[in-house]
Amino acid sequence: MADADAIIVGGGLAGLAAAAELGDAGKRVIIVEQEGGGFLGGQAFWSLGGLFLVNTPEQRRLRIKDSRDLAWQDWLGSAQFDRPEDHWPRKVAEAYVDFAAGEMRPWLYAMGMRWWPVVGWAERGGALANGHGNSVPRFHLTWGTGPGVVAPFERRVREHVAKGLITLKFRHQVSRLIKTNGAVTGVAGEILEASDVERGKQSSRTAVGDFDLSAGVVIVTSGGIGGNHELVRKVWPVGRLGPAPKRMVPACRTMSTAAWWRSPRTPAGPSSTPTACGTMSRGSRTGIRSGRTTAFASCRRRRRYGSMRSDNAWRRRSSRVSIRSAP
Repeated sequence: MADADAIIVGGGLAGLAAAAELGDAGKRVIIVEQEGGGFLGGQAFWSLGGLFLVNTPEQRRLRIKDSRDLAWQDWLGSAQFDRPEDHWPRKVAEAYVDFAAGEMRPWLYAMGMRWWPVVGWAERGGALANGHGNSVPRFHLTWGTGPGVVAPFERRVREHVAKGLITLKFRHQVSRLIKTNGAVTGVAGEILEASDVERGKQSSRTAVGDFDLSAGVVIVTSGGIGGNHELVRKVWPVGRLGPAPKRMVPACRTMSTAAWWRSPRTPAGPSSTPTACGTMSRGSRTGIRSGRTTAFASCRRRRRYGSMRSDNAWRRRSSRVSIRSAP
């Protein structure tokens, strides 16, 4: 008999979102997380909390004209999708753009999330909408930054834990998938020694036991491979890009990359599509400086105030906008 209806590997934001939805559907879920209980939310906790949303009340209030078609055009300008192996990345990207332009904001709003009224312009593109990057501001900064994004999902998961639908198995490190007749039917790995280190600190990797679990569905939400330089070099597309760099810097690796995004220009791992690392990058926890300097370097502002030096006039106007998020 299976241990659960679904096993989720990783207690980051993608894992919490998947578990919360499965719990709402009455499914029995096990979340397997290698860190302790204080690490729920993963890297998303440290993020700026910016979300890629399309044609929102926040945008319309600032007279930013956006649409699903424009967002998809911007995405194609960055991703290109010009290889046979781009078929599924393209499908995933299109599904995400549809989600961001449709039910994403109402879904998050219903959970209590709200956004700063100044929409930022992360991953800004060129002057034309058919080039690289976002042609309009779409970076919606969540009130509370990363913790404000994680909190509603963690709350939902813990409610299901109290009902007995979700089981949290901390300090369980998955090292392999179990297959039966070619299908993944479970996970196995090592139980790590107990650790009470603070969030963000290195915890012990000393194993004190083994485990294996089975379920009808296994969902891996452990992020990309950007932090594993050896693995990055192993899958590096030498034929297209030449030898891998001798020195690399860690990539941002968050639940959002696990949940939705994979760059078609990257062999595997975190995304570099229009709002990947910018959406969940480490940065100013206040978000004020970032949002102020990226939001309004636009033709609209130049037309209204005459020059790019009219920052103060624009800020005075922006400061009068209500901080309440529209439903």
